[in-house]
Amino acid sequence: MTTQILCVIQNCQRSQIPSLRFICQSHVIAQAANLERQRLLQWTLAYAGLSASWFLEEDDHQNADLDLFIAELALQALSMGANNHEGIY
Repeated sequence: MTTQILCVIQNCQRSQIPSLRFICQSHVIAQAANLERQRLLQWTLAYAGLSASWFLEEDDHQNADLDLFIAELALQALSMGANNHEGIY
């Protein structure tokens, strides 16, 4: 599996690497924590959105943008099918 992931990363555009890494890491974390991946991604999306709103209240757009980026990655992973391996191979 590691070789397949490396091949995907080597052949993708630079802008796709954070998304692929997020997808791969979400599988690793879900397995290590013994959680359903969909639940992990939903929690990540909710927490990142809440955190972004707190930063925006403090007019901290830099940190809010980072949280919104993470929320976007979680949403993309959820839309691809949280419990399958689409996007990895």
